[in-house]
Amino acid sequence: VWQIQDLMLRANLETVLAKLSDLLTVSKVPPILARFAMIDLARKLHGVGAGFASGTPQAALDSNLKLWGPGKTSVIAAARKADPAVLADLLRDSVEADLAAKSGGTTDEVRSIERLAVRFASVLN
Repeated sequence: VWQIQDLMLRANLETVLAKLSDLLTVSKVPPILARFAMIDLARKLHGVGAGFASGTPQAALDSNLKLWGPGKTSVIAAARKADPAVLADLLRDSVEADLAAKSGGTTDEVRSIERLAVRFASVLN
């Protein structure tokens, strides 16, 4: 399910939705794992965006946000292009989608995750 982060960073919504469908309906990956991967990506994007805005050194961001490997460059590039306030809203929306799924606030978890993927695409494009 972690591969969804890389796909979302590439901002190809059609590919993301196809992969989510495969994971959730074909492979029967629990929706909570997809939501967790999305929250984690939103947390990293927001952390990098807010960190750059406040002048936090890159090394501190890497350590605090656990940024490493090939995904690090993609997260940083995406966060640099987006407004930190919009990234904060994306993180809030991600957490709220998770809360709704856990508290009975949504009747269709797959559609909720797809809506969140669309939200990511709108922010990252």
